[in-house]
Amino acid sequence: MRLAAPRPFDVMLAATGVTVVSHWAVPDPDRQREVADALFAAWEAGPLPDGLLSADTFTSTTEKPQGEEKLNTEDSAVVAVTQWRSAEDYERLAATAPQPPDFPGVRRPEPVVHRLYRGTFRRDLPTSVPTQEPAGGADAEPGCIFIAEFEMADTESAQLWSDAVYDALEEAVVRKGVLPGWISSHHFLSLEGRRVFQYAQWASPAAHEEFLESDLRQDVLRRAGGLSKVKSALGQRYVHHAGLRQG
Repeated sequence: MRLAAPRPFDVMLAATGVTVVSHWAVPDPDRQREVADALFAAWEAGPLPDGLLSADTFTSTTEKPQGEEKLNTEDSAVVAVTQWRSAEDYERLAATAPQPPDFPGVRRPEPVVHRLYRGTFRRDLPTSVPTQEPAGGADAEPGCIFIAEFEMADTESAQLWSDAVYDALEEAVVRKGVLPGWISSHHFLSLEGRRVFQYAQWASPAAHEEFLESDLRQDVLRRAGGLSKVKSALGQRYVHHAGLRQG
């Protein structure tokens, strides 16, 4: 049984499984919906393997965040995310999952398999400044989703970088009560350990932009060792297009 999901996937649904991410490079912004619709239609029409927990598509806002110097946005216009009960289920059943058609002029991406490494929701942090929660409340539906994939120099850098980012974010919220509009942020590490998939939810694009232009972001980068260990990066702001859940 498949259940339509109007809201983005639950990052904790596959906390002990794997999350598979595909970045579809769509040269024409007007074709993004065509690609996202076709991806979703394939999942909706075909039977979902038992090990597949969720499937979601996201479309770019075509607006590059101003503070992300190293991000390549040209290769990240439609993102497909599937969650699987286990890596073994994915390896065994991925070939039987519904496959999208070929799109002229659009290269079929190589999916990257990740495990949830670290993340947090603002609502779960012990802050004493409740007035700084995101607009609309701590459980507000995200008005902005920031998705990025970083390729790091080595596996150690990926973990150290992720840890430094989250330590700085949590300290900013718990001790200073800042980051208005921030809802959550999670990092997933690829199975080979050098790629970091970042999935962050914000109340609005303006709230995300305010963070990018803030001193706090510079502090986060400083504590994470800057961008020297980042070999390549792609991503931008997205909206949730459609999703299915195994039910």
